Amino acid sequence: MAGNYDDPLPRLHYDDIGVRCWTQDADELVTSIVENDTFLQNMNNEMGGSTDVITLPWSTVTNPGHSIRVLMRFPWPVDIDGMLLIGGTEDISVAMSNNTTNGTDGTWTAGNDVARSSSSLSLTEWSRTTPVEQTVLNDFRWLRITGETGATSNKTFGKLLLFGSINNSATGPDSTGQLAYWDDTLDVEMDRANFEFGDSSRGTSQTRTFRIKNAFGAYTAETIQIVQSIVSDGSPSITNLFTLSDDDITYTSSLSIANLAAGAISPVLYLKQDLPSDAHLGLWWIRLTTTAGTWS
Repeated sequence: MAGNYDDPLPRLHYDDIGVRCWTQDADELVTSIVENDTFLQNMNNEMGGSTDVITLPWSTVTNPGHSIRVLMRFPWPVDIDGMLLIGGTEDISVAMSNNTTNGTDGTWTAGNDVARSSSSLSLTEWSRTTPVEQTVLNDFRWLRITGETGATSNKTFGKLLLFGSINNSATGPDSTGQLAYWDDTLDVEMDRANFEFGDSSRGTSQTRTFRIKNAFGAYTAETIQIVQSIVSDGSPSITNLFTLSDDDITYTSSLSIANLAAGAISPVLYLKQDLPSDAHLGLWWIRLTTTAGTWS
């Protein structure tokens, strides 16, 4: 734990890992489900609080039976430990599948329903203060999200955060977090709280150390890049407050590191937070993504 908030569960940033997405915002009996990848980042964005992502118009003619539906296809099997849903009018039911072809056929296993949060915060605090709804779904590639049926007014769907990770049954480079964040001294995976900077005061600087391990046992990772991004950003950008280094001297916004053979671990790397006197207040999720340009 760092600061006033508990350490978060591992966040599954589904808008940044090659997920495909389809949405349906009209009567499912007569309306096809439509691919809508741009929907993913909006749904994963904490900003806007109760801003709705999908609106399903209601009328006495076309409703009352149908409901909002979202279908997500992951590139590899994933595990979900919990979800946070905010905004909109809809609680949701969720189900997983590994053999559907259209979101309806195949075998589906239901998880626990997820209740909509009543929080009205418009920044990112809600994602650290609202209890995560536990809904355990393991080793699946398809996730179906369905709103409630029946209404007397328009239905809306808000923001959804997923907490979990890529399942270890996945195979192939980059499929199981093969470039893993590693402890700076021990041969163990890095504690997720390592990148928690806690209650940092304006005008201060902090540095965290870490390493990268090529956990894929068959190939060398080449042209490795560590880049930072943010879904819900401040103004000026929160990413400007963080820099990376391989020597604790020269810091840059992104970092290239040497090739890593199968099982190899990088030298110690550095992530620095520099807060100016006018830094944007609040809580923020910045994410680091480490990828290999090629595997050989």
